[in-house]
Amino acid sequence: MESSFSLYPAKGQKGIDGESLIDATIHNSSIPVPKGPGQRFKVSNIELRKCRHWACFVHGAEIRNSTFESITGGKGVPTYLWSCLYSRVTIKGKISGIHFNWRLDPGNPCVDEAFLNDAKAFYEDIDWALDISEARFSTFQALLGVPSDKVIRNPELHYVLSRDSATGSTGKLQEYGVWAVVAEDLLESGLGDTVVVLPSSGKSAKEDKEFAESLRSKGWLE
Repeated sequence: MESSFSLYPAKGQKGIDGESLIDATIHNSSIPVPKGPGQRFKVSNIELRKCRHWACFVHGAEIRNSTFESITGGKGVPTYLWSCLYSRVTIKGKISGIHFNWRLDPGNPCVDEAFLNDAKAFYEDIDWALDISEARFSTFQALLGVPSDKVIRNPELHYVLSRDSATGSTGKLQEYGVWAVVAEDLLESGLGDTVVVLPSSGKSAKEDKEFAESLRSKGWLE
C-alpha cells in the first residue's frame, strides 16, 4: 500500500537523520527559511527511492550522505530546492519536477549573498557534493550554486558553463537560446561556473543535445 506524507519540522527540530522511504508520495511539505547560514536544517543519511512528490519547498538545508533514486512528479506544483548545500549526495534514476536554485530569497539580495558566501566556504571543505552520473533528468536546468568540480557527472548529458563563456552572451537568445538565460543567471550569481543538465528523453532531447554539442565544439561549453 502506498504511503503518503506531508513533512514539516517540529518546533525546535534541527535536522533529520537516518530516514528511508521507498514507494511513497511526499507532498505539501516544507523546510522553512533559516534565520542565518549557521542555522541551516541538517539532513543526513536519507534514502528516498521510487518516490513521487509535489509542492515541496526546501530552504537552505544542508544535505549529507544521502541517496535519491527515481524521484518523479511535480507536474502541477514542482519541488524547489532553495540555496541548499550538498555533500556526498547521490541522485540517480529518473528525476522530474525538481528545481535547483542558488537563491534563498529572490526578493532579498542581502540574504542571498550571506548564504552564497556560506556555500562557497562549505564546498571548499568537502571532496564531492553531487553524484548525478546515473541520473536521467526530465528537463533542462542549471545546478547553479554547486561548483562543477564538486559534481560527478555524465559528460554525455551534463555540461559545464564557465563564467568566462557566459560573459558577452547574455541577451543573445537568437544565438544561444535558453543558454543565454543560464549565462545571465550565472553572471548575476557571481559564481565561477555551473553544471547544466539536459533531458535524457522527450521531444526536445535530441535537439537540446545537438545544440549543446555544437556549443561544446566551439569551446563555449565543457
